[in-house]
Amino acid sequence: MPKKYSQEFLIELNNLDEERLGVQLAKACVSADLPISEVAKVFKVSRMTIHSWFRGSPIRDKNATKIKQFMKALDEAWRVQLENNTTELPILEQRKAKVFLENNILPKIG
Repeated sequence: MPKKYSQEFLIELNNLDEERLGVQLAKACVSADLPISEVAKVFKVSRMTIHSWFRGSPIRDKNATKIKQFMKALDEAWRVQLENNTTELPILEQRKAKVFLENNILPKIG
C-alpha cells in the first residue's frame, strides 16, 4: 500500500509558491490522491525527483511539457467524471491509480 501524503507535507504545500509548476502538479496529485510512486513512473523519474518538483524545484523543459499535458489530462478526467456523475477520482488504491494513469493519462502525454 502506498504511503499517503503526510499532514506535514499538506500544510507545507499550502505555503509554497503556486506559480511553480511542480507545486501545481503536487496540488493536482493530492486532489486525485495519486501515489508519488505511480506519478514517478509516468514521468520516468525517481520518487525523489517528484518530491523535489512538488516543493518547487526547477523542472527541465521536456518534463515541464509533460507535466502540463498530465495536468490537462487529469483536469479532463475530473470534468468527465462530473459530467457522467462517476466517482473514479480521487483514487484510493495504488492498483487503481496505476490503471487510471495507464488508461487516462499516459496516452495523452508524449
